[in-house]
Amino acid sequence: MLPFARRMHILKNAGPRLVQIALVTAVLTSASCWDQTPTLPSPSADNVPVMTESFNGTLSLGASKFYSFSTSIQGTVSASLIGLKEDGADSSAQLSVSIGAPSGIACSVAVGQIVTPGAGTVVSTTLPGGVYCVQVLDPGNLVSPGIFSITIAHPR
Repeated sequence: MLPFARRMHILKNAGPRLVQIALVTAVLTSASCWDQTPTLPSPSADNVPVMTESFNGTLSLGASKFYSFSTSIQGTVSASLIGLKEDGADSSAQLSVSIGAPSGIACSVAVGQIVTPGAGTVVSTTLPGGVYCVQVLDPGNLVSPGIFSITIAHPR
């Protein structure tokens, strides 16, 4: 064993160094924990509650109509042209169905396509929670004003 005076000398000189090492270790250890953000489980397609809304309207030749809706969480939004009538009879005229975001008194389109009524064609995209719209537009295929019906499925 070392004499008491020698041990005290070693501790006195090593003490500040040990304190520095301990502080650096503590800071590095806690800093690595600070960067960790808690992750919440993201909803899967199986457990996202879906709401289906219907939107009906009359479309003049070359005109468009849109319907706004909101979702609280991210998920798949889809729209389908269920039916179209011209002069009281079923019509197969193709219309443009699009999904986007409301912009003033219009719908700023993000994704869309030309669809045939009742053909089972669905326009679909994944969106975060927010306010969105579905637009129906006659690209020049109607021969008389059309009465249309669409369904919109989205997370609640």
